[in-house]
Amino acid sequence: METVHLGDNNLTAVPASIGSLTALTTLSLYNNRFATLPSTIGGMTALTTLYLHNNQLAGLPDAIGQLAGLKKLWLCRMPRVSTALVHLIITPDISSARVDRSTSEEKIRKKEERKKDREHSAYTTSSVA
Repeated sequence: METVHLGDNNLTAVPASIGSLTALTTLSLYNNRFATLPSTIGGMTALTTLYLHNNQLAGLPDAIGQLAGLKKLWLCRMPRVSTALVHLIITPDISSARVDRSTSEEKIRKKEERKKDREHSAYTTSSVA
């Protein structure tokens, strides 16, 4: 087996036994609800593609650094994962990495700024009339 697709299954956990799939090249775990990955994922030595986007992950296990053959890593749409953390694990060997460009805190700040701008604009317009 080279590919396992477990995306869109509303999973809340990834079994530790996943690390025994040493011949696996592609693992799709996107659009689920799990908050952690087992450290055994580091044993998946043939893994080249890992789709983790749109989950509840707050971080990644150190074992992710053992995936020397990893070329594609998708971590977007995960507001709990810090963009800075993700950039620390991305190596030059990864040819395709998708990560949100801003953290959830930045998104909230920008949204509040836009709201203030609209309120200011509405106040200015009404006071001129």
